[in-house]
Amino acid sequence: MYSGVDVVAVLEGTPEQIESAYALVRAKDTPISEIERFTVDEVVPGASSGSQEYVLRTSCTAFVRCAIRTDEVILDYAAPILARISGVRRAFVNKQCDEVMLEVVGRDKSSFDEAVMSSIQSEWSVVRSTRTLIAINGMRWSASSPSDADPTIFVSVASSDAHIATSLAKRLEGDLGISCWTYLDIPVGSTWTSEVDHSLKAALLHIMVVSEAALASGECQREFGAIRERSLPEDICCLVHPDLDFRDVALRYRQLQCIPMGDFLSYSHVLDWVVRRLHRVE
Repeated sequence: MYSGVDVVAVLEGTPEQIESAYALVRAKDTPISEIERFTVDEVVPGASSGSQEYVLRTSCTAFVRCAIRTDEVILDYAAPILARISGVRRAFVNKQCDEVMLEVVGRDKSSFDEAVMSSIQSEWSVVRSTRTLIAINGMRWSASSPSDADPTIFVSVASSDAHIATSLAKRLEGDLGISCWTYLDIPVGSTWTSEVDHSLKAALLHIMVVSEAALASGECQREFGAIRERSLPEDICCLVHPDLDFRDVALRYRQLQCIPMGDFLSYSHVLDWVVRRLHRVE
């Protein structure tokens, strides 16, 4: 991974399967000069073991090899300390070498540098030295711009709530590199209904911003009916406006995936839903 010279491969399986994989790596025509095996005796889940950051187009994953001060601390004590650092997904313990390999994920350059340069290396009472293996040639600190192709997500929203839809669309596009469509994307001079219906039918997923304005909007209700006709219920997500009492939301909405917008983790829930559904359609 490092500058196109070193490659890190995580091999999981039975001893026989792992040996078979190494045999393939050592094949005569493989352009590898040296192989160093890092035998894993234990895998410790990290503080970010359940993180979805690795699916983001803006993220970067690296492996940080930490030599432990075993003359002062024992490995079983050091590994959990390093695993608790934010950004660490897994800690691989090698007792023979007195080392811990950390799988680290960062949302962007600043968070990645914070995890490696500040958090990990600051554990000087545990860590003697570190070596970072990072896919330099493959790093992306900003997502690619959505194309002009059909949208991945259709967002239905009342005009008074347009700021909610545009903010959500921009964040999903930046994080996942996908295209989101709202009525604000209708070109000047185009026919409203035809543009809406084309994007509605082309999109893989549909998000409804459910508010008092949307419930009173004839166009939003038309879009909702069209979406229900062509989509699986699992591919429709309703974002319930914080000013709307959930008890006032019609059953036809509540039967679908509903996420309250006032929740602190609202966006994380939306992100998880999008990722799960896109994996399904792929």
